[in-house]
Amino acid sequence: MKKYLIALVLVMNSAVVNAAPNGSTDEASKTAQPQLKEFTKADWTLASLSGIGLGTASMVLGAVAGKKIAGECPNDPDAGSVLGGCFLYGADKILFGSTLGYSLGGPLGIYLYGEKQGFNGSYWATVGGYFGGLLVGSGLAVIVYHVAGGRGDQPPAVLLNTLIILSASQIGGIMGYLASQRPTKQKEESPSASLFHLSPKSGLRLGLPQVSLTRLPQETRVSASLFSGQF
Repeated sequence: MKKYLIALVLVMNSAVVNAAPNGSTDEASKTAQPQLKEFTKADWTLASLSGIGLGTASMVLGAVAGKKIAGECPNDPDAGSVLGGCFLYGADKILFGSTLGYSLGGPLGIYLYGEKQGFNGSYWATVGGYFGGLLVGSGLAVIVYHVAGGRGDQPPAVLLNTLIILSASQIGGIMGYLASQRPTKQKEESPSASLFHLSPKSGLRLGLPQVSLTRLPQETRVSASLFSGQF
């Protein structure tokens, strides 16, 4: 009389793709073509607002830090201020702190928005584009100053130059971020060849276990895959 041996096989699969029940792994191992996510007009607006908002907050923090570093005026007529006395005391440190804060916070706001939306770009590329935009905006501001006949300190010219510099820096930062955007490969979920299958994408799910039948002279072996996983 032949003996029947039934085995439940525990499979811990560390490969990316498990064997399909039909024995073919080619179809299961195919991945989707990487594509860049579209950056819409709404994304341009929201990324710019994020950059301006975080840049402004960082500018204020930088100014406060600069004031703390400068300390209180010692009431010495020859100390602190270029103009003497306490007038504009510590202005250089406040200006440096606010400029540094805005220059770092502005591109960070753009970068954080892009990463939150899944565009997958680079922070340092955003910083590079941001400073490039600042240079272009500053050049345009100089042109506006000369076109205004040297009256660039008037409120309309100051407002226009501020808008130009802000817009150019945001556009440059977003362009730098998009230039560094990397496509994310989305892997297709492989079919399960086990009763229980664990994967980071779908968690624990049930499947149709793969069953094999082996006939030997003295016995017949039946094997079934009980558990598999992707790690």
